[in-house]
Amino acid sequence: MAQVPKKRALGSPFTWTGAFWTVVMAAGAAGLFALQKYRILSEEMLILLIVIAVPVAVFCLSGKGQDSSGA
Repeated sequence: MAQVPKKRALGSPFTWTGAFWTVVMAAGAAGLFALQKYRILSEEMLILLIVIAVPVAVFCLSGKGQDSSGA
């Protein structure tokens, strides 16, 4: 008797790695807003930091541009 394949759930499956990064990003955002609230960073500095930090972080995490030749 042939087994019927189970249907996969719609959407992305739960992963602990994804949950960890969600918590890290939420903590980072809370930290940035706390810096702005206590007048350590102005709103303009906060926006500039985000505009610069997000593309740099994406580039670093994506692995693009890294030498994979092994030499």
